[in-house]
Amino acid sequence: MNAESLQQLFHLSPQPKNADRFCIPDDIAINRKYRESAVLVPIVELQGQLHLLFTQRPLYLKHHPGQICFPGGKVTDEDDSLIDTALRETAEEVGIHRDRIKVLGKLPSQHTYTGFKIAPVVGLVENINNLLIDPNEVDNFFTVPLLDFIEKNNIVPIRTSQKGIDYEVLVYKVNDKMIWGVTASIIHVLCSKLGLLVNDY
Repeated sequence: MNAESLQQLFHLSPQPKNADRFCIPDDIAINRKYRESAVLVPIVELQGQLHLLFTQRPLYLKHHPGQICFPGGKVTDEDDSLIDTALRETAEEVGIHRDRIKVLGKLPSQHTYTGFKIAPVVGLVENINNLLIDPNEVDNFFTVPLLDFIEKNNIVPIRTSQKGIDYEVLVYKVNDKMIWGVTASIIHVLCSKLGLLVNDY
């Protein structure tokens, strides 16, 4: 799959019925007052292969310290839309400005236990040359081939419980790193939408 075929798949594929399988259950999510936020799901073509770009948060941050995630943050008054939020935060965190990003659309919003409602904005990034990271928000960045997330050996389903409700979440083990939480759920939804899932997960 290359950037051109990705665009066609994203726009033509309906949302699969089981795409929210690893999202926080509604019985948990609706009981919180959430703050609106957005992330960019940055996809870049490297040597003919599609990669997802990730950042890792510094350990001293209040929310999700050390966690691997997509660039993004809270909606501010200067943002006209959730897409604007994702693009602005991406420019601030890693120095990729909106003129280098082709937005394909949004995936369904997801919730976190820390009180955020996150809108994933999927975008094709022209290149990742000369990234300028903000050390106050980003410790480092890396890419992972998109198809690595459908390799069964990289996927670990885990049973967990919140507010007395048991449910299943995903952890991806790639490049000696663990990707979990809402980020992992967003990846699963993206792979579902693109019709990439060939296993149970």
